[in-house]
Amino acid sequence: MKILDSAAILAFITAFLYCVSTAYTYGYFGVLFLDSDLLERNFHQIMYHGLLQSFPILLTILFFCAISVTIHSAFTTGLINYVIKNENKEKFVSKLVQKLKPKNKHLTVLEQTHSKRVKKIWIVFSLFFIFTLLMAYIESKGVDSAKNMKNSIKEGKYRAVKLSVKQGDKPFALLYCGARNCAAIDPENKEIKYFPQKEHTHFFYDIKE
Repeated sequence: MKILDSAAILAFITAFLYCVSTAYTYGYFGVLFLDSDLLERNFHQIMYHGLLQSFPILLTILFFCAISVTIHSAFTTGLINYVIKNENKEKFVSKLVQKLKPKNKHLTVLEQTHSKRVKKIWIVFSLFFIFTLLMAYIESKGVDSAKNMKNSIKEGKYRAVKLSVKQGDKPFALLYCGARNCAAIDPENKEIKYFPQKEHTHFFYDIKE
């Protein structure tokens, strides 16, 4: 059972990181009109990129989980210690706990079956809804990154590659590199050119220099 659980968790993490990276690049490519087929990435690139993009979100979730567990544990141990030290007040605390507990009437077998079914479908819906919002947020980050790239090109500050043989032409702005190919755009006529990754050198271009 533990092996199956570990395999399921590993599969979920892999799928999650893949979706995160894909959502980000989809937003980035959409703004810059890049061809994802020509800029294909290998599995390791996708996983690492997905980890980098999801790391702040995962860290935040783990942080709040840690805070919640800490508060719950501190409250539980504090309440137990209080009851032990104040035995005469034990009945009062016990009554208070009983009042705070949700009062559920005894359910029939049919009611229990449908209650579990309703809970499961709402859990699935909630998880899917959260996942959709998260993917939309990651995609928006890709869109913002692409817009920042376009603004940098307009300002004349960007990572550049020398692809033009004409003297005096501005160097192409490097947009993205996949596993084999890269894409760059001509800042003058906005023409996008794809070229093999191993056949270029890039540098930082500043129009003020």
